[in-house]
Amino acid sequence: MMRWWSRFSNRHFGPGRNEGFLSGEMKMWGKKKVGYRQRRNRPHRKKVEKRGGIRGVLKGVAALVCLLTLGVLADRLIAEVNNAPFFRILEVQITGESTLQPEEIKSLADISMGTNILKLDLREVMNRIQKHPWIADVTVRRELPHTIRITVAERVPAVYIHDKNRFFVVDREGILMGEARTYQWHLPVVYGVDLTGVPLGKGPTPASIRTALEVGRELVSDPELEQTPYLGIEITPGQEVVLHLKGAQVRLGRGGYREKMKRFSEIAKAVEEQGIPLKEVDLRYSDQVVVRTL
Repeated sequence: MMRWWSRFSNRHFGPGRNEGFLSGEMKMWGKKKVGYRQRRNRPHRKKVEKRGGIRGVLKGVAALVCLLTLGVLADRLIAEVNNAPFFRILEVQITGESTLQPEEIKSLADISMGTNILKLDLREVMNRIQKHPWIADVTVRRELPHTIRITVAERVPAVYIHDKNRFFVVDREGILMGEARTYQWHLPVVYGVDLTGVPLGKGPTPASIRTALEVGRELVSDPELEQTPYLGIEITPGQEVVLHLKGAQVRLGRGGYREKMKRFSEIAKAVEEQGIPLKEVDLRYSDQVVVRTL
């Protein structure tokens, strides 16, 4: 029987067409159909339950309510702290001042007593104090619960500048600090500098002031030169330096001030030993020295 069917199928359906039929699979009209045995052995698909739905919506609403509640509580806590009498400013302490008075710095800070210490803008207080030309640096900090500490660093005066019958102070960086409040410092006095248009407490520094600072540093850096009884330093319109002494003057010209001052000291000693009073010493030239006596 099987042999007959094989010959029949090969004759009418082509070679190999009977294999699918015997295994439970048959082809019809070019489409593949699944036989009963394969349908029976196919694994069952599990039904996937859809998650979310009403339960997910309720969880989202609960989380949102919690966040809103925490936000409201945080705002109330901040409001209570900002309005708490325990954090009111009762004291402002000033440290680091030397020439300026503490009350003057407090006036610059403009801090109202009783203000909440946590609401005070420290940066704004610093900016108000730094506007003073004598202040080089300032720090402001809170000391809970009710103290503000202000630490200032004043500029260090370097020279006096005489302009229009008034004396002004310039620091080591060439910053014009303003009119001299005191003459307690043993500083060189500079003449011939026009301060018109020079801003207080900030640059740029004019060339005449830079020259005066250079000469002043040379005079105070050498103990022997520091004892020279000079009356002032003149800066000429050509930016040349003339050192004024009691009854005499020394023309230093430009640059090399330390070497020129040492040469002057040697000349002054030699002339003094001979009892000849000096009138003028010209050290502007490197290859010669001009000495004029009375």
